[in-house]
Amino acid sequence: MKKTVRISTEFLPTSMRMRFNVLLNVAQTRSIVQWEVVAPSAADVVVVDGMVEVRASAVAMVIGDAASRSQTAQAVRLESAYSVPALIAALDLAAVRVLNLWDTHRKSHPPEAAGPNSTFRLKHWVALDSAMTSPAHSRVLAAMTRKGVTRSWIVKNCALSAPQVDSLLGELQRRGAVHVAAEAEFSAVPREDATDESPSAFGFIGRLKRWLSDARSASPAKEPHAL
Repeated sequence: MKKTVRISTEFLPTSMRMRFNVLLNVAQTRSIVQWEVVAPSAADVVVVDGMVEVRASAVAMVIGDAASRSQTAQAVRLESAYSVPALIAALDLAAVRVLNLWDTHRKSHPPEAAGPNSTFRLKHWVALDSAMTSPAHSRVLAAMTRKGVTRSWIVKNCALSAPQVDSLLGELQRRGAVHVAAEAEFSAVPREDATDESPSAFGFIGRLKRWLSDARSASPAKEPHAL
């Protein structure tokens, strides 16, 4: 399965953006990766016409003669009158540079060691590959934004197989989007034997049940009336 690389054309003038997006739909069928059009802040590749600077964590694809006067050595150049083959070549070069950046980041930021009882908590929301956008994957991410969860809890409660869970956690670690900790570090970690620790238990109904339960526990017992 192809890896997904995110690209943004939002900074292009309207006419250039429309042409690029049309040719992108054709070119990506022959590209080495799957391309997903996103906002600039979430993009791995940002397409510009040479007048906009791109953040260091993204690869710039610069269209036109202005490319020689701006951007960094990582920028991918594309002539104004580009053809579909030229676009495919530029996309593949940009994809290779993105994958190299990911590899460099992974080597300089090794994944935190995870044990059988480790918990995983999401640091920030991420846009995942198309293979990880199912409702079940979304439920996992939603749960991980609220508290640390264990691998076995995800398998038990979120309708994902063990290999799917491992792929998801591995991808989140590669992106630096998850905090791995010993179970004791989070006081609210779901218990493996809990009966109401499904994702729905985290919402308002779950909080209301726990509040009522605590209130009943704290209420003093009534003394019997004298006859």
